[in-house]
Amino acid sequence: MDLPPPSHRPPAALPDAFRAPRALRRLNVVAVAASLAACTGVVFAMLAPGTLSDPEVESPSPLLSPAIICALSTLVYGLVWARVVRMRTRRGLPFGWLAAVPLAAMNAGTALGILMEATHSEGSSEGFGVGFVAGATYGAILWIPALIVTLACYGLPLYLAQRAADKGIGSEDRGERTVGVAAATFSVCATLFAPFVTHDARTTLVLLALALVGVAAGVASAAYSNHREEKRRAFLREVESGARDGYRLERPPAEEDGASGPPSMLVRVYETGAAYRSSTLAEPVLELDEEGDMKRALVPVAAPGSR
Repeated sequence: MDLPPPSHRPPAALPDAFRAPRALRRLNVVAVAASLAACTGVVFAMLAPGTLSDPEVESPSPLLSPAIICALSTLVYGLVWARVVRMRTRRGLPFGWLAAVPLAAMNAGTALGILMEATHSEGSSEGFGVGFVAGATYGAILWIPALIVTLACYGLPLYLAQRAADKGIGSEDRGERTVGVAAATFSVCATLFAPFVTHDARTTLVLLALALVGVAAGVASAAYSNHREEKRRAFLREVESGARDGYRLERPPAEEDGASGPPSMLVRVYETGAAYRSSTLAEPVLELDEEGDMKRALVPVAAPGSR
């Protein structure tokens, strides 16, 4: 008997861990941006120590330091980059990687523009606009090497996560875990260095706050990834042992040596009709990867209890 049309079939009620890891991706966007901002601030604290002073006040008072300005600017552009780096054009071109160059130039321009706006004297033309253009162009002597380091330290894990996502949900979770661990590791480095390279409490606190956000988001990402994987594997183990009614695992045909591989499909089994006209139907729900984890959903997946 053929399966009823998809519109008449209820969605598969599976744990939320079988759905796309949107929350995991968002955690890593925050982790990467905060970690990158903290590390950038630490570097600029070494290159340009101290704070700015307002030239129009007789007794200068400390304002934002160059390290804070660069860190906060990097946080904003880092959030954008960590989000778009996963995007691709219709032809498969890595749009996010191409966008890294103008975003890096705009980041340098914004930071220098704010610095010049904060330090220029009244009547001077050297304000934000001049600083933005100078930072985006002549500042390439700094932002191009910084971009290369960023792509090596953060871009590579993101690239691996993107490649892993092409192989399935389970593989994507493991790739996102790599991103979270990398962001947390670099954030820890920023946390250790910040107190020694900064020269005022405000800069130290801002950089430490950014670093701690990076650590927290990165660790949460890795832990959430592990939790999702364990939930999926626990569910599949229950299905294999017969503890989960309504589902079964199918294995590929046995090899020549008689050994069968890991389960390749999760199948939902349910009855349709009533009384003597009822029949048992088997519907493929999930395709599994070589490690026995989820690869992709073959039908819509809903959380247990949802309608």
